[in-house]
Amino acid sequence: MSDPDAYRTKREWEVKKITATVPRAALFKEEPERGIEIYGDGIGRVDLVDHMGSDLTIVNSARVSFGKHKEALDEKDKGLVNYLVRHRHTSTFEHNVATFRFVVPLFVRSQHHRHRTWSYNEISRRYTDVNIQFYEPEAFRTQHKSNRQASNAEELINPSLVHSPSSATWPITFRASALISDHHQGSLKLFNSLIEAGVCREQARGVLPQNLYTEYYGTVNLNNLLKFIDLRTHEGAQWEIQKVAEACLEIAEGLWPVAVGAYRQAKKTKNKLKGLKAILDQERAFIIEINAGGQHDGLSYNELIEMIDEFLESA
Repeated sequence: MSDPDAYRTKREWEVKKITATVPRAALFKEEPERGIEIYGDGIGRVDLVDHMGSDLTIVNSARVSFGKHKEALDEKDKGLVNYLVRHRHTSTFEHNVATFRFVVPLFVRSQHHRHRTWSYNEISRRYTDVNIQFYEPEAFRTQHKSNRQASNAEELINPSLVHSPSSATWPITFRASALISDHHQGSLKLFNSLIEAGVCREQARGVLPQNLYTEYYGTVNLNNLLKFIDLRTHEGAQWEIQKVAEACLEIAEGLWPVAVGAYRQAKKTKNKLKGLKAILDQERAFIIEINAGGQHDGLSYNELIEMIDEFLESA
């Protein structure tokens, strides 16, 4: 019998030699720069994977208009960053970039992916069935009476529901949290049975509920990150995505304290002005009501100024 190696090409010999001498690599395990748990269940979280740029990057991207460059940040530069935020010259923030890893329920993912200025890559249940876990809150918000898409964050319940399991001869009362957990396990059991019976993952995954945790990478520049945070920390946003935005804000502030501090201050001022407007609207009739004799029945100018000052100091 002839030697099969005699017919190998030069490239095949090189590949053979490399394969024989290189040991098998260990599984890669990524350690995040910073991680924050968001739901208190040890699963939901936001991790910082990587980032680019600093507060100085923002300053230099602004000063390049005048052909200037700084090597270190000073108080004047901090004032410049505040100016950029106040006047919305935020293209300078687009040179700072962060990559996060999110572990959230599917419905939170869907809301997050509405922000199309991000780049996303997500785990695929067509490829793998590892790490199947579920979001299982122990208490539930009640539905808002007038806002169809809102809930009452301060009104938490875990109601009892009458349920008739197949193994029982009569209905049994269970807490909602227990029934949801049981539903998740039943869905997972059906999913596994379908896989074992030969059904493909891309169809079997259809039985898994919205509370299924997913994980994905999200990369965004600082300008669009702050827009996301602004929208998703609003009181009208769903609580679960508010926690995502709050975690992103906390991580971003650690990376770019001057820029994010300026954003926080601008937002605080904006909220103060909203409160002031509400006060003025409420007191408008009294302020402008002056009788024919030149005497007014409402607030004097000085009283109004005092009221505004007290409000701004307390905010």
